[in-house]
Amino acid sequence: MNDEMVIAKIRKTAVSEVWVVVKTYAGRRLCDVREYFHPADGTGWLPTKKGVSFPKELVGKAVDAAERLSGELSVADVAEIPRGKNAKICFAIREFEHHICGEIRTYYRQQEDAEWTHGKGVTLPLAMLGKLAEALRLAEDQT
Repeated sequence: MNDEMVIAKIRKTAVSEVWVVVKTYAGRRLCDVREYFHPADGTGWLPTKKGVSFPKELVGKAVDAAERLSGELSVADVAEIPRGKNAKICFAIREFEHHICGEIRTYYRQQEDAEWTHGKGVTLPLAMLGKLAEALRLAEDQT
């Protein structure tokens, strides 16, 4: 049974979109925020490794974090959502190569007193962060 529901597709470029999808994976209901690309051969949109997923229990916190992120204009850590002792999802405004964007990224550590290491994530231009917050609100209704 395929119970994936595409909530939103947020266009970044002509060949790149960020999709918000509600799905079941390994028996757990998840919200997945992932970058997709459109290859030159025209085979349709394909997912990349750039993205973050969180269980339905955390979608409400993600909505709050995305709303705070959409109101921020300067480089800053905006919100953290713990995922157990050794993982967290961070919502932040970052600067990369003189471009400022919103970012959702998973961070991990090997043990409680270890340094955090960044994992996979997704970025969006500041002007699109409101669309992300809106999509997560809709996803909350579907989890």
